[in-house]
Amino acid sequence: FTEGQLVADAEEGAEIKLIFDGFTISNSTNAPLVFESGASVTIVLRDGTENAVSDLRNSAEDNKAAIYAKSDLTISGNGTLEVTGTAEDAIHSKTNVTVQGGTINLKAGDDAIHADETLTILDGKVTVLESEEGLEGLVVDIQGGDITVNASDDGLNASDGSDKAPGQATEGAEIRISGGVLTVKAGGDGIDSNGDLIISGGTVVVDGPSDGGNAPLDYDGKGVISGGTVFVSGDS
Repeated sequence: FTEGQLVADAEEGAEIKLIFDGFTISNSTNAPLVFESGASVTIVLRDGTENAVSDLRNSAEDNKAAIYAKSDLTISGNGTLEVTGTAEDAIHSKTNVTVQGGTINLKAGDDAIHADETLTILDGKVTVLESEEGLEGLVVDIQGGDITVNASDDGLNASDGSDKAPGQATEGAEIRISGGVLTVKAGGDGIDSNGDLIISGGTVVVDGPSDGGNAPLDYDGKGVISGGTVFVSGDS
């Protein structure tokens, strides 16, 4: 399966499960993988397989991601998934994204992984090779995994997408890090929460910006570091 589009749809409350076993798809005119409706979606990466989803559009008006879901999206398994969103996001859900496992390599013109609500990483190896903003959601919850983020703007961003005055907190926005290993190299803020930033575990390394307009750690609500290991560099 190379050039084309896979659209999956089911009734509200249904569950869609796809097993990727050497699956490859690309599209130069639309999102290659689209999940419609309110059905939850699970992508299982079969052990030892290599899979790739590539959105080759130069610009996008609709379905602005290589993998675009209108409901909850979960990625699990122990295979490898390469996702490229040339113009926009690599992975985007209108609700929640959960990564439970796998080796996931991402390139994006905008966000590498975007969840309108909560982005959760429980396990797996997630590498953002290039992006404008790496991992974004109203809530970004890092509980485990080995995560590397390269971003021209913010590495991690908790935001509802609205334009807020500088320093004005967004209700419900939060970044939580309780486990895993997170390495961020960002041109903007390394970790940027428009609400709270809570670090209680894990290892966090941020190679932050060199200009004074951004910071390795930035939050508009409360910031609490109660555990874990945190190394940051850059201007603040």
